[in-house]
Amino acid sequence: MIFRWNINHRIRAVSPQIPLFILVGVLFFPFSVPGSMYDFICIAFVLPVVVALAATVTSHEKRPFAAYLGQPSYPVYIVHQPIIRLGAQFQTLTDGFIPWPITVCCTLFASVGVAHIFYVCYDAPVRAYLGRKFSLS
Repeated sequence: MIFRWNINHRIRAVSPQIPLFILVGVLFFPFSVPGSMYDFICIAFVLPVVVALAATVTSHEKRPFAAYLGQPSYPVYIVHQPIIRLGAQFQTLTDGFIPWPITVCCTLFASVGVAHIFYVCYDAPVRAYLGRKFSLS
């Protein structure tokens, strides 16, 4: 919808920190709002605004860290839920012997690591193949 309605060209360029701060706020705010209403508001309104603002960020300078974060984003989306469940199961099996912050950090690093492996071994080669097979030029 953002692309079809050309919304990203109607908004003037913003600094990359604005969509980032909105996204961080969205991730930390759900503790004070009921779950289902918060999910609906975020999915229907807030996250499309974040995407539209992020699409207007100027890319005149190289941002290698942002480029790296964008590459494994879909693999992270795929693997984060099973790894989080494994971390929670591990926490249950150890009866809380390992503190939650350590478990959370380990599951975060495991999610990013597994996603990076999936990106390198599967996602990048498939995208390269499809780019060669269905070239737009």
